[in-house]
Amino acid sequence: MAFGSPTPTPPPNRYRAACIGFAALSAVLLTFVGYRAVAAPAALETARSEAVELLTVQKSAWNAGDLGRFTATYRMHDDLTFFSDGRRYQGWDKLVDRYRAMYPGGAKGQIDYQNVTAEPLAADAVLLRGAWVLASAEGTRQGLFTILARKFPLPEGWKIVHDHITIGEMR
Repeated sequence: MAFGSPTPTPPPNRYRAACIGFAALSAVLLTFVGYRAVAAPAALETARSEAVELLTVQKSAWNAGDLGRFTATYRMHDDLTFFSDGRRYQGWDKLVDRYRAMYPGGAKGQIDYQNVTAEPLAADAVLLRGAWVLASAEGTRQGLFTILARKFPLPEGWKIVHDHITIGEMR
């Protein structure tokens, strides 16, 4: 600045107003993020327990010989996928056809799920992993499973949207 030049004027009030607005918006966003961080663990724990309950319903249906109630734990939709026996079954109808062919007359034997882990991916999606053991008059079969369960608006609720099972010895 040269000697005798005018003194710079302070910035207009609009800059001050913008800074105050930015600070207020930041406070609101931080409050929201903080709320979600506190609320999220409870929602994820609820998702975990509800998805595990889906396996309890499935086990109860199978052990009662009710193949219809067992397959009702799967989403009745064309997007449902089921991987087993080196094959991909697409859609609920194909899943039901497979089970009916394998178990004519209904579910047979007693199934148990072991070493189940449930990893919530979101409040409406849980990854379930574990082992299954089926004891029947024909002997014992066992394997591993990976299930993706999703929560849909009622009346659907929690349903299996993907199931991948292995059949064989557990290691």
